[in-house]
Parts: sequence; structure tokens; C-alpha cells
Amino acid sequence: MEFDLEPFDVFQMIKDVSTMVQPLAEKNRNRLEVACPGDVGEMVCDLTKVRRARLNLLSTACKFTENGRITLSVRRSAEKDQLEFAVADQGIGMSPEQVDRVFDAFTQVDSSAPAIIVEPA
Repeated sequence: MEFDLEPFDVFQMIKDVSTMVQPLAEKNRNRLEVACPGDVGEMVCDLTKVRRARLNLLSTACKFTENGRITLSVRRSAEKDQLEFAVADQGIGMSPEQVDRVFDAFTQVDSSAPAIIVEPA
């Protein structure tokens, strides 16, 4: 996989992603909560791929959660050189068998969910 590295504002990217996901959250009567400080700063990475990964995680959370809360949080590590992105939801969860397979190459836990493709290194 190739990356087009570029600096981008993380807060603005998160704002854009949450705007795109909001209608999906509302479809199942979910509440989308975003915790991202406005001064989280920049990141140097492939903006398209980072955005797509957040969208995939959030859309899956929206699909498998009903009448619940979906939270996207972003924080910069104490060392200031790493960012932590976390998605939490009140959805149906995964069976132990699904957890065992989720990071296998080209595997999708539920074929009706949006695809998240993990390619071998």
C-alpha cells in the first residue's frame, strides 16, 4: 500500500468525518459524540486513508448500534508525537470467533458491514 504523505489539521478532519457520519448515526437513533481538542494539531499521513479508516469504524458502529451512543475520541500522547483515535459504541459486539478472525488479511467479520481491508505487511 502506498501513502501520499501530507500534513493536515486533525481537528478539521475529525469535524469533516463526524459531519459525514451524523446521518448514519441518526438512522438508528444513535447519538454521535466527538471528543477532540481544537488544538490537537497536525498529523503527517495520508489524509484519504486516515479519513477512510475513521469512516469505516464509525459507520460500522452506527450500523450495529441502535438507540445508543457512539463516541469518537482523539488525544495526543504525552510524548506529543503520537495520536490516539478511539471509537466506542453500545452495539452488539463480536463473538470470540469473530475477534480471532478480524485482523486476518482480507477478512470481514460480517459481510454486510462496510469493508475494512487489512493487507499483509
